Amino acid sequence: MNILQVTNGFPPVDRGGVETYTLALSRSLRSAGHDVVVFCREPGDGRPIYSVRDEIVEDIPVRFVANRFDGATPLASRYFDRRIEALFVRWVEEQRPDVIHFQHTHGLSASLLARAAEMGVPFVMTLHDYWYMCPQVNLLRPDNALCAGIHHGVNCYECIYGRSYPPLGPGRPDFDAPLSLPPVEPAKRHPLGLNDETYYPLQKILPWPVRRLLLGLYDVARLRVLPPARSLWAAVRPVDMEPLRVRARYMRDVLTRCEYIVVPSAVVKTQYVDFGVPAERLYVIPHGMDTSLWEGFRPAQRPRGPGLRFGYIGSLLRNKGVDFIVQAFRRLDAPGTELWLHGFELPGAPFAKWLHELANGDSRIHFAGPYTPPELPAILNRMDVLLIPSRWHETFSIVTREALLAGLPVIASRMGGIPDAIEDGVNGVLLPPDDMEAWLAAMRRAVEERDWVAALHRAQLTHQVKSMDAHAAELAQLYTQVRDGL
Repeated sequence: MNILQVTNGFPPVDRGGVETYTLALSRSLRSAGHDVVVFCREPGDGRPIYSVRDEIVEDIPVRFVANRFDGATPLASRYFDRRIEALFVRWVEEQRPDVIHFQHTHGLSASLLARAAEMGVPFVMTLHDYWYMCPQVNLLRPDNALCAGIHHGVNCYECIYGRSYPPLGPGRPDFDAPLSLPPVEPAKRHPLGLNDETYYPLQKILPWPVRRLLLGLYDVARLRVLPPARSLWAAVRPVDMEPLRVRARYMRDVLTRCEYIVVPSAVVKTQYVDFGVPAERLYVIPHGMDTSLWEGFRPAQRPRGPGLRFGYIGSLLRNKGVDFIVQAFRRLDAPGTELWLHGFELPGAPFAKWLHELANGDSRIHFAGPYTPPELPAILNRMDVLLIPSRWHETFSIVTREALLAGLPVIASRMGGIPDAIEDGVNGVLLPPDDMEAWLAAMRRAVEERDWVAALHRAQLTHQVKSMDAHAAELAQLYTQVRDGL
């Protein structure tokens, strides 16, 4: 079978959860004898948006499309883009897949789903998160409160733009725009942060000194003059919520065109049924794990040594609650105890800066930086207890399953798909997110009752994890049903 995977990114450029999952799934499908190709988005490293490049990644043909957003990107172009749609159509026509599996269309265009339906190509989609109902993906408000979603009248501008109104630009997409292929231009240097569609035409006609002066004046107006003027206007004029309602209606319409929607946990199904997606089209199929990295792995005994090593792995982001465990750990009076934070952080981001300030030179707290998949078994084997303090409804929680593979006891938030793998009091502890007293009590117990940690460790070793090969076989069976119209 010829299978096209569509995703928001792909290794080696991006290594988030969806991206690494798509690579592992593609690898297993190829091992089972299927042909796999990929269509995905990448930031583009300064190349013009919509420029494309092809690369072979582990014998998998991948077409990367450059696209990126900044804080002034209009709402419409964040989820609907005719030019990316045209590039997708061209790739489909070149590859002629038997079935398409949409992993994610964030950074691409939600209209790819509708286009596949119109082209008559059988397809399946997986909902890895809540992007179709939440422009910020995780249904989490700026104050860390859980959000009901755009379909409940929430002002999403506050999360997207940090204010109650959108930037200037089209808020509603032109659904009737013609499908035309954009020109692919050579990469050129971006001098002052101007968006591609404005900058590249200017670059062609203006000499460098004039261009530098004009773009400098433009930046002053855009960054220093326009925001206060927009704030004043928004204060006297009601905020236009219709673009948000249009987005919700369009996403719901797109999803109802999908006959087969895979969700990794029941909590995701519940959320999307509330959004308006028919329950009979949502199939709960938990992800598989790439167990090839764990062949020959021998879990270390827990706990070890005189001190206790708490750990965190994953992106250092607000929705993951990593700031909370730094604050909790600083209140833990336990000599010899350490906290190791492994994961990617956005360089220069306010949250990353604040996170380091929270640590405030505490020598017990270690920022270990990002890691590669082959390093993960050894990293987990050096920990005694893994902390998973998520604030959002985790759709599956790969890190929870990685803890199972490592035999590593877990203290985690009782959120989303985490309880599917952690039985409270047996192989871990489940707590309310951001509950300081509850988390401190659990961490103190881990420090003081080492036999308890050892019992959690033994229980972890008895739990099984579905392999990616088994998961790929499940999906291949679904692909066959979709292809044959069964």
